[in-house]
Amino acid sequence: MSVYCPLIETNNVESIRILLECSTDVSVLDPSYNSNEALKFACEKSQKEIVELLLSDPRVDPGHNFSEIFPVACKSSSFEIIELLLDNPKVDLTKQSGAIFNFAIDRSFDIFKLLFGSPRITIDAELSATIVNRLWKRVHANLPTLCDEMRKICELFLTDSRTDQKCRDDEPIILASCFGFTDIVKKLLSNEKVDPVKAGIISYLVVDYFPIRVASYMHYTEIVNLLAKDTRIDLDKCIDLTTGNHIIGKFQGEMIAERIRSVQREIKEEKMQAARKKIQAVIEEIESVSKTREVVSKVKEAAREKMQAVREEMEAVSKAKEAAREKMQAVIKEMKNVHHAKKAEPKAKLDTLTKNQSPAPSFYKFKQCDNEIIVFTRAIVGIERISSACIKLYTNFDKKFYVCDDNDAYHAIVSKYGL
Repeated sequence: MSVYCPLIETNNVESIRILLECSTDVSVLDPSYNSNEALKFACEKSQKEIVELLLSDPRVDPGHNFSEIFPVACKSSSFEIIELLLDNPKVDLTKQSGAIFNFAIDRSFDIFKLLFGSPRITIDAELSATIVNRLWKRVHANLPTLCDEMRKICELFLTDSRTDQKCRDDEPIILASCFGFTDIVKKLLSNEKVDPVKAGIISYLVVDYFPIRVASYMHYTEIVNLLAKDTRIDLDKCIDLTTGNHIIGKFQGEMIAERIRSVQREIKEEKMQAARKKIQAVIEEIESVSKTREVVSKVKEAAREKMQAVREEMEAVSKAKEAAREKMQAVIKEMKNVHHAKKAEPKAKLDTLTKNQSPAPSFYKFKQCDNEIIVFTRAIVGIERISSACIKLYTNFDKKFYVCDDNDAYHAIVSKYGL
């Protein structure tokens, strides 16, 4: 026995510290004597301070026989000591991970959780296979009674993203089916690599359709429904393989088969109801389309009638425009006639006036422009009479009149005013 053990028994920390400082040249006082016996004893007695002292000594290598030290520490249920061992850089947790996880699974959920969350341990495919193998052995050995500790360990392991979902012949989906983890089963089924048919090895014999069988045996109806609806599972074949057989002496084949048949009937009924609803939906859609067509037809007819009314209105407008155009032409024609009549009226009146005067001029000339009238005559009397007539015309027609009595004067006026 190590000389440190009696001191550990009495929790004599100071004496152990003195011995560690003075024993560098004395082999009998080596704290690693007899395969770290002092460290194992300190872990067993849950002496945290002494464990820290021993681990700080360079001669103590807990990695040398960690597989022996760790179980002792776990049995003491001192998580502080377990954390000290896991954090020690001398311990290669990668090499030791399989063994310590197996022990943690057998021991408690809290220890497993502590290991599983350690940043120094890598959860790879190999370690996942080791863990799931140990879990399945524990679960299979205790079916149908499963302890709460094992349930929590499986749930923690299966929900972690680092876990290999297909390790050891799809045993994760078996574990999820055993414990009724519906969400986990659903997640695993969404993975194309997970095969719910070939999953399961019991005593080195492949047992087809084991997840749905064990879920049926454990009365997890929701999981059975999930598995039964998977296109990869042939329920008839599953029932045939199950009927009349016993699975590891505990799974009564006929009972399991009857439960699967019940689920099969429910699924068929659900499919029938879904088909009926689909047919009804199609009928309603057809009726809706028919009604829509009627509405569209009525809308088209109304639009057609409205277009006809618009055409008729446009024709009426066109006729009105044509009538207005004709009326406008008549007005223009009438205005032209009036204009011509007004232009001819001064000369006509002048002729009338000169013809009625006595004595009449021997002869006269008469020229009319837009606003100008020139009268030429040789008769003096005629000039005076024409002038008086011109004054009247000027008053009536707003024109300028020029009267001359010889031909030269006439031409002079025409030339001067540009008439």
